[in-house]
Amino acid sequence: MTYRITIKTSLTVFKKEEFSVNRRFSDFLGLHAKLINKYLHMGIIVPMPPEKDSLGTAKVKISSKDESTPSDFIDRRRALLERYLNRLASHGKLIEDPDVRDFLETSGDLPKSKDTAALSGAGVMRALSSISNTVTKLTMKTAEQDKWFEEQHTIVVDLQTHLKHAYNQFNFVLNQRKEAGHNLKQFVVTLNHLATTEEHTSLSAALTELANLQEKLEHINSEYANREYSIVTELIKEYILLLNMVQLAFNERIKTHQQWLNAEDNLKKARERKTKLEQSPKNADKMPQAEADIRDGEAKVTKGKEDFESISLTIKEEMSAFEDARAADFIEAIGVYLKNLLEQQEKILELWEGYLPEANKISV
Repeated sequence: MTYRITIKTSLTVFKKEEFSVNRRFSDFLGLHAKLINKYLHMGIIVPMPPEKDSLGTAKVKISSKDESTPSDFIDRRRALLERYLNRLASHGKLIEDPDVRDFLETSGDLPKSKDTAALSGAGVMRALSSISNTVTKLTMKTAEQDKWFEEQHTIVVDLQTHLKHAYNQFNFVLNQRKEAGHNLKQFVVTLNHLATTEEHTSLSAALTELANLQEKLEHINSEYANREYSIVTELIKEYILLLNMVQLAFNERIKTHQQWLNAEDNLKKARERKTKLEQSPKNADKMPQAEADIRDGEAKVTKGKEDFESISLTIKEEMSAFEDARAADFIEAIGVYLKNLLEQQEKILELWEGYLPEANKISV
């Protein structure tokens, strides 16, 4: 299965202002793997495409021409992939990446990716399993900065926990609505049967109209349940995945700090070796190498310090942009969600008000 991607842009990094390409789901995962390898160690929060769904994919593959294709799975994956690309496009550094440009611009099929499982599913969970303990034990030379990162990590973990709970609850409600919709269809069939067997003319007509009303209600409820899923539930799922990437960026900072500490430890050992050599004239021939080791060690310590300061600054900048985007996304989504709820209730009320005259026609 391929997805048609149409791009409209005014960015000068692209050759045209409007163009289209076809991409497989594996192409998205391959792009994600490349971006992870290039940018995660810098502290950049790389957006994450939707996770693999083996069950949904199997349903698509086994559906024959005579069967209805599971369009809900396809539509939802398409929506998540679109969210993923839009988030890449909104990141000033990632949108200029050559692999992103090739993904969006190169006509024809891309080379088949050898790595489509980078940091997805269980891999992410394994990578995250030790962060909570490590981040709170991390000792750094800037105590104030330590406190900021520790507080931010706590906020991220708590937010992800609440979002997962909300996601499960929205899915639970959606499944209940699907079941209620199925039961409502059966109820419509029953009402129609009653109407055909009812000898009382006005009662029969009222039952027929009630069946029509219930069928319309089922369509409204189904339509707005799907809207709610795409507006709120998919957004929550996207941010759960994004928060995984936030935690992985924090973990990269921990690794960078550890590399700095290792470099300082190795430099200390190199200086100790030189001190021992200086105490014995017999080791004069080894001094040039000892001095070279110290110079190399000093360079690594300097680089380690610079790398740590760089990733710390990058994560702070990324977190600021992340929070701004998150607030804007959820404010917009909740606003649309509430507007849809009100619109749904108005349509339901209108249907019942239209049915009232028919119900009043029933006479004994």
